[in-house]
Amino acid sequence: MKKLPKVEWSFPVEIEGIPDHVAHYSIKAGKDECAALAQRFEILSLEKLTADLELNRERGGLVIHVKGNLRADITQECVVTCEPVQNHIEESFEAFYSDTSKALSFAKAKAEHKAKHGEAESEMMDERDAPEPIEDGVVDLGELVSQYLSLAIDPYPRKPGLPEPEQPGEPKEADLPDSPFAALKAWKDKTSSS
Repeated sequence: MKKLPKVEWSFPVEIEGIPDHVAHYSIKAGKDECAALAQRFEILSLEKLTADLELNRERGGLVIHVKGNLRADITQECVVTCEPVQNHIEESFEAFYSDTSKALSFAKAKAEHKAKHGEAESEMMDERDAPEPIEDGVVDLGELVSQYLSLAIDPYPRKPGLPEPEQPGEPKEADLPDSPFAALKAWKDKTSSS
């Protein structure tokens, strides 16, 4: 087995060892892994990260379907006060992997053919139709969970109790600049009254 690139939290699962029925995994990041992930995500700290995952073979065993639930406790910096803000994250996700050396999905092959011949604009494909490639016969569940955690982190954390920022809405009439037609009407009214 080839060595995988260095990631902060790795939990590699060899696809050859995944049974034909559903395989369950419960994984937890260690203290050092949490510290490294906090640095990667540019947050103050990651106190806890766990995940429960199910791996299932689909399409004759060529596709690995991963369903997961992650739980994390993080501390971020408030975008208003710069004080620490603690957040609990619970997120469900799913991902699909396939060994593209053995098979390429028909939908992906069709989209690549159209793009190559300029027949269609490139469109976002459903991950089910365009699974991630399996690298060196391994699916890294630690990195997968880390990626979904990064998507679940609030990019603008706010300390509880702060007033909500004003939402842009319809401008008030007093805030609108006078239109050229309003100035023309005022001039016309002025000239017609004289």
